[in-house]
Amino acid sequence: MVAEPSKTPAGWASIAVGAGVSLFGLVFCHAAEAKALGICKLLTGRDVLIAAHPWPVVDTLCYALPLSLVTLIVVSLLTKAPAPEHIERCFRRH
Repeated sequence: MVAEPSKTPAGWASIAVGAGVSLFGLVFCHAAEAKALGICKLLTGRDVLIAAHPWPVVDTLCYALPLSLVTLIVVSLLTKAPAPEHIERCFRRH
């Protein structure tokens, strides 16, 4: 199986989505961190945003990583590859 290499915008988008979702999960969803930080309690009056089991105990990695991977794939497919001339100019040996 051969995979198409990802493009730079896809990598940055993936990092942004993964970090953003993870931060959101830590501040508003994962009970241990959300209670300790108190930001969710300050903004909403509740310890966690979603109190229904299992969300307060699900690690943020369980949903941040798949969303980051989906972002990487989708943005890679939607982003045009750089022109061969640009690649040649970037990696030209002097």
